Amino acid sequence: MIEEHKVREERYPAFGKIPRHRRPITITEKIDGSNGLILIEQHPEILDEFHVRAGGRTRWLSHETKEADNHGFARWVQENKDTLAADLGVGHHYGEWWGSSINRGYGLLNGDKRFSLFNISRWFEVPFLTPKLCSVPVIAGNIPWIEAESAVGEALTGLRLRGSFAAPGYMKPEGIVIFQHSSNSLSKITLEIDDEWKGKQAKKSKEELDAEAGKLYEKTTADALDEYNESTKAFAAIYNEAMKSANKRFNATIDLISSGRE
Repeated sequence: MIEEHKVREERYPAFGKIPRHRRPITITEKIDGSNGLILIEQHPEILDEFHVRAGGRTRWLSHETKEADNHGFARWVQENKDTLAADLGVGHHYGEWWGSSINRGYGLLNGDKRFSLFNISRWFEVPFLTPKLCSVPVIAGNIPWIEAESAVGEALTGLRLRGSFAAPGYMKPEGIVIFQHSSNSLSKITLEIDDEWKGKQAKKSKEELDAEAGKLYEKTTADALDEYNESTKAFAAIYNEAMKSANKRFNATIDLISSGRE
């Protein structure tokens, strides 16, 4: 009985520690594509040989048929398996497969697609051998908690005014992803209809969604421009006051020099 009690204590499912909230965040662009997984496993007997497999959000994919694939992702993985193994190494590598004919498309045409890896702490700005392989764009990195709210606002405003970082020139990006360093967790904010859950959006017609998105885009863009104009006015007022003060000091200096000459 004593030995059995010891075993049970060792296997006790302890509740994990709660991470602290006031810790840095990193903001990346949320890309509207299709979730993808690249699994790389080493051959059990041959050191330099790897097994490379493609997956979607909920299933394994195959390049053999269009139905078993996902917008050509498995075919791309198969065609680049050797460089993917060299670039990424053993492990599960998650990212977004996006581009031509996938959701927003981001202005990419003729089958042009990219795979952007989510793990920016490992892959940000790493050069790859594999064509069309990259990491999701980092908009703001390692932001202190006290600046998090303003950084999120600036990131959203930047996307609205300048467009996508992943596809420069594309002016209808989806939104941002916020990575909480201490909890290793992700959350998202979309530029369009962020208050509604995805199932509710799916019940609406494309025309309804496009109309709502257009109105929201116009409103948020106008709000961002108003904020910019107010900031410009405030800066101009400060600048004018500073110039007046400088002119007064300059004139006083000139008067002093003139009176000394007299």
